[in-house]
Amino acid sequence: ADVGADYQAFIAGNTGLYDDHVESRLTALADAGLVERVSGEAVYRVTDAGREALRDDCPRWSD
Repeated sequence: ADVGADYQAFIAGNTGLYDDHVESRLTALADAGLVERVSGEAVYRVTDAGREALRDDCPRWSD
C-alpha cells in the first residue's frame, strides 16, 4: 500500500528534528533501501522493505 511521500522539511517539522539531521538520516535510509527519493526535490516515501522493517519495530505502522 502506498502511504504517500513527504518533503524532508515536513518530516523535520513533524518530528521536531533539525532539517540537517533528517537529511542525513534519510540519506542513510535511502542507501539501505528503506526509503526512496521520489522527485528531484527532497521528497521521500517509505519502501516496501522500510514498511517491513517498521512492522517489526512498530506494530501501529502495519497495513
